[in-house]
Amino acid sequence: MQSTAEQSRYIPNTDEWLAQDLYEILQVSPRAEFEVIEAAFRRLALKYHPDRNPTPATTHRMQEINRAYAVLKDPLQRTQYDSLRLQTTPEPFFRYGSAPVEAEAVATEPAPCETPEEYVESDYDWESLSCDRSESIPLWKRNLLYLMVGFILTLLLITAISVFAQSSSADTTTSRPMQLQPANTLFSDNFEVAGSANWTLDEPWHLTTRMSASGSYALWFGEENYGRYRIGLNASANLLRPLDLGGIEHPALSFQITGQTDNPQRVNDQDTLLVEIAQPGQAFATVQTVSGLISNWETIRVDLSKWSGKVIQVRLRFVSGVGNVGNGYAGFFVDDFRIER
Repeated sequence: MQSTAEQSRYIPNTDEWLAQDLYEILQVSPRAEFEVIEAAFRRLALKYHPDRNPTPATTHRMQEINRAYAVLKDPLQRTQYDSLRLQTTPEPFFRYGSAPVEAEAVATEPAPCETPEEYVESDYDWESLSCDRSESIPLWKRNLLYLMVGFILTLLLITAISVFAQSSSADTTTSRPMQLQPANTLFSDNFEVAGSANWTLDEPWHLTTRMSASGSYALWFGEENYGRYRIGLNASANLLRPLDLGGIEHPALSFQITGQTDNPQRVNDQDTLLVEIAQPGQAFATVQTVSGLISNWETIRVDLSKWSGKVIQVRLRFVSGVGNVGNGYAGFFVDDFRIER
């Protein structure tokens, strides 16, 4: 049996309890555990104790804190207070110093983060107080994540550039593009855009980067590995596109040429580049011959007035004799090939 003094301890002072919300005074949730209530009391006591803040308002605030803690730390009194609190204010309850608000909103509202001015010994983990602290990602993890994202984006960029380059190269090779021509030019090829796509080449005619007049590429009758040509050859570079000279009064063929061939005294052994023209279905006729040494780029120009108004085919044919071909005889380089109006 409890004594009269013990029983009187649990007789609630309802008017005092309901004057202010005790949970709001301690700034905790009505569902807070005892450790949270104790930690909140210690934190507020450090802030409002009269020894630290000797003002009337602080003294009054500390009295409210002590009164609220005295009730909420006692399990029986807290149970009685909770029951009375719900009966009298089932929906809203009074918040310290403010108008009534929704009970659920206050219950879930985090207590403001306040840093104690001095440390108070307690068995409770102060870092677990219901303050709104967001955990941050360690710096090394963020840096690693940035590196991975950058690496992936770089790979994607390189892949996209590679695919685009391959697509452009394939389109250039398969479509055999013709270059845009000036107004007075029927056909022009400097081998920079289409390469050798406009020609059929007998070996050793080929596209080269060794020497050019207009850019990076030229046609060469020679061998890359040796820098010269062989004897006993009869090879052609044929322009695939038949050219219609209709309506052109004085058409002309021109190209840039440089290089050197063996040019012996015997005419039959002379190595020669032949420019040949033919109408479809007819034999080719030689319209220009080139041989010997051309130390600088020169322009070869051939008058095609004979074929004005006709469709023609064009080829370059290289014939090498049976004489000696030394290292100095590199063969001919051809660039900037065009048919002009």
